[in-house]
Amino acid sequence: MTNYKTVFFTLGVLQIILGISMLIPILTQVVYSEVDSSFIGASIISIIFGVLFFLSNLNHDKKLSLQQAFLLTALSWLSIAIFGSLPFIFSSLELVCRALLLRGQL
Repeated sequence: MTNYKTVFFTLGVLQIILGISMLIPILTQVVYSEVDSSFIGASIISIIFGVLFFLSNLNHDKKLSLQQAFLLTALSWLSIAIFGSLPFIFSSLELVCRALLLRGQL
């Protein structure tokens, strides 16, 4: 039986990095005095999931087998894509798309 603690530990680190990098658009929103909480919510959710993965797998092997490396690559692409899309899900982008669709531009 393969131990996947190293894979999930590394995924936790990647999620924390993604959550922290989502704080940059929040600073841009403050500079241009725009109010939208989509990046705040997405950042908090990403950091929480990252910390949970990180803390639940602290005692890991620190060595990756070839199978674990492939799994880590696939899961990291998938998780970064899913958590990176959270600001779009939380935003009011739907209203913009609907307005463009009604004008015939989309």
